[in-house]
Amino acid sequence: MKKSLIGITLGLAVLGGSVVYAGMGCNGGPGMFGPKADIDKVRTFQKETGTQRDEMMIKRLELSQELDKATPDKSRVETLRKEMIELRSKLQESATKLGLTGGCLTECNEDPVDCLQSNCNKHKKTGKNGKKQAGCNKCRD
Repeated sequence: MKKSLIGITLGLAVLGGSVVYAGMGCNGGPGMFGPKADIDKVRTFQKETGTQRDEMMIKRLELSQELDKATPDKSRVETLRKEMIELRSKLQESATKLGLTGGCLTECNEDPVDCLQSNCNKHKKTGKNGKKQAGCNKCRD
């Protein structure tokens, strides 16, 4: 039962990561790829970066779990942080090569540790349209 629950949790985490990088908004802004992203280019990005996006989601989950420990392993946190920054750079490179700029993916370089520690996507802020929106208050709109 416990293994099934862990498997389901990891599966949902990977799925969630795919959805995030598929183009959902960042802070209520223009989305991951900008407001007028070419759909064919986004599809190409999705196909080319599936493995990297899956890795990023797992690293994000691992980092979150490590930081939630009573005494996080600083060495492990730093290793995960560096790996996530490297993965994000590769994803940004792929998006830029395809011309998918102007969105959150290529514009936001928040440190993974800072973002998780500030409860990214858990607190609310007011967006440009005056509505409350979730998002990391350190990332650019």
